[in-house]
Parts: sequence; structure tokens; C-alpha cells
Amino acid sequence: MIIFIVTILMILQFIITFEMSMVMPLAPIISTIYQINPSTITYLNMGYAASGLLSPIFGYWADHFSMKKIIILSTLFFAFGSFIVSINTKEMYVFGRFLLGIGYYNLSSIIMSYTSTIVTNNRLGLVSGLYKVAFSLGAFASPIIGLQLLKVIAFDDIYLLLMIISVVIALFLFIIPEAQTQESFRINVSDVFDIFKDKKAKYMIWANVLLSLPTIFFYNYVSINFSSLGISQNNISVFYSVVAAGSIAAGVLISVFSDKFGKRKMSYLSTILSGLALIPFVFMSKNLLVIGFVFGLFYDTIWGLFYPVGSTFYLHKRATFLTILSSVTSLTNLLSNATGPLIYQFGGFSLLMIISAVGLVASGVYMMRAFVLDGNKNN
Repeated sequence: MIIFIVTILMILQFIITFEMSMVMPLAPIISTIYQINPSTITYLNMGYAASGLLSPIFGYWADHFSMKKIIILSTLFFAFGSFIVSINTKEMYVFGRFLLGIGYYNLSSIIMSYTSTIVTNNRLGLVSGLYKVAFSLGAFASPIIGLQLLKVIAFDDIYLLLMIISVVIALFLFIIPEAQTQESFRINVSDVFDIFKDKKAKYMIWANVLLSLPTIFFYNYVSINFSSLGISQNNISVFYSVVAAGSIAAGVLISVFSDKFGKRKMSYLSTILSGLALIPFVFMSKNLLVIGFVFGLFYDTIWGLFYPVGSTFYLHKRATFLTILSSVTSLTNLLSNATGPLIYQFGGFSLLMIISAVGLVASGVYMMRAFVLDGNKNN
């Protein structure tokens, strides 16, 4: 049964990542479809970013009522959002991606919360690595597949396919069992506010803020930067796939080594190294494929470990805490989407990379402080 559950959740992780990653390299094309300036394309995605602010509500419901039901509900939000985007107007794109974001941010955190109740801690790194592989395959495949699909079907038809697939997945989710710890414990509202009073939680929240900066500043703007340099859409898609290949390698790294090396140690080290990997982007505009792979390797190593590590901080408030972190990611992405065009116009892609690199190094430091306060756990 565990193999079936993990397989279904991996497929779900792949689909939500595919959609999220597809729009980034296609930003120049999407800006043409909706007739807006490419440098302001992030404004269309602000609804997607803002949707994650609702995640703590769903996280509380997951801990208080049922993780399984919230996973199914979030998958249906994703399906409905895909249908709305397929209507293919600028307004429906913004609203549809808002609904897609609700699904993505909830599932990214609650899937890990659910998994941490059905597998032992010494296997959590292995399963986390498998989820990261699914995530990475979605990120790897989406630039090329998205571009190829646009050559044979319309943009809105891609989202109709995503809707059908996510509805089928939702039906399979009805088969999985409920989280094991929830029958004996239910949290209340006061438990949620206690999290915000805990210093180690505050450190993890600040680490998450800084960790989230490249999600917009790098992944959204590298395609715009390359396009402005005259690099073709095919080569831009290849670059994203190379970065995603680093992400696939990160999933393998997590699966094989994290339980032995230590998930927490690997977390803060990979965060700092991913920041250092962004420095060449400040000075170079060509021959960046290898650097892109290295960045993808380290950056997605931390994202593959951040929620699994976070799930070990609070035994009975896993979903709530992880969805708080997810909402912090959402808020940071919202602010990054809003400020990105201004920063890009003022200092170009180089300034975005300087901010991201400094933020990642600082994020690693905050993680170390949180881990020290939480004690010397064997994870």
C-alpha cells in the first residue's frame, strides 16, 4: 500500500510542478498571447503567488480534520483552475492560476506532512528524494514538452489536458488511507498561534523568505534576460531543462545520501552552495549551462529537504507548520513578482542575482540557528 500511495503522490507532484514550471520558460510566448510587455509578465502570476497565503487555513483543517480530504480538495482546486485558464482570456488566466496556486502550495506541503505519518524517519529522506525526482522530472520536461505542445495544440488545450489528468488522480486519492496520527490527536487554534511564538519557527520562516527569492528572480527572469540577449526560445528551453537536470540529480542525492549524511546538515550546506552558484550569473551571460546545472542541483536539494526537515519540528502540527512555511513562500513570491520588474529595470538581471545569492547564504545561516534551537535530532 505504501508503494501505491507514494506512486500516486509522485504523479501528483509531477503534474503540479509541470504546470508551474511550464509558464516560466514560455514567458515570452505567454506575453505575446496576452499582449503585454515581457518584463511585466510576472504581474500575471501574482494571483498564483498570492493564493499560497491561504495555505495555513488548509493546513489547520488538515491537522484538525483530515490530511487525506484536504489533499483531495487541493487536487480538485488544481483541476478547476486548469479549466478556468483554458478559457484563454487574460482575466481568466490570472484567476485560474490563483486556483492552481491554491492546489500547488497546499499539496507541496501537505503531501510531505501526510507522508511523514506513514513512513519512518529513517526512510523519510528516501521518499523525499523520490518526490524531488518527480518534481524535477516535471521541471525538466515542462520547457521542452510545453514548447512542443504549443506547436500542435493551442495554449488553452494544454490546460484542458491538465484538468483531465488531475481529476483522474483525485479519484485514485480516495483509495489512500487517512494519516495515522490524526485519529488520536486534533489541534486547536491556540496551537497555531503557539508556533509563531517559537523562536526556532521564526528562524525557519526567515530562512524560507530568503530561500524563496530565486523562485521568481532567477526562474522567471533568466528567460527574459536571455531573450533580450537574442537567445532563441529553443535554447532558452534547453537551459531550463539543464537546470532541471540538476534538480533530478538533487532527487537522487537526497534519496541516496540524506538519511546517512543528515537531512539537516545537507539542508543548510546546499542552501549556501546554491547562493554561491548564482554569482557567475552576475558577471556572465554566455556559457552558463554547467553553472545552471550546479545551481539546480544545490537549490533543489534544499527544496527537496526543507519540508521533510520542517515536518520533524512539531509532531502534531506538521501540516499547519508546513503550510505556514508554504504561505511564507507564497507571500515572498507575491512581493517578488511585484518588485521584480522594478529591480530588473533599475539594475538588470545582475542585481536580481546579487539579491538572490546574498539571500540564500543568509537563509542557510538561519536554518543552522533553527536546528540548534530544536536540538540534536537524528535527521
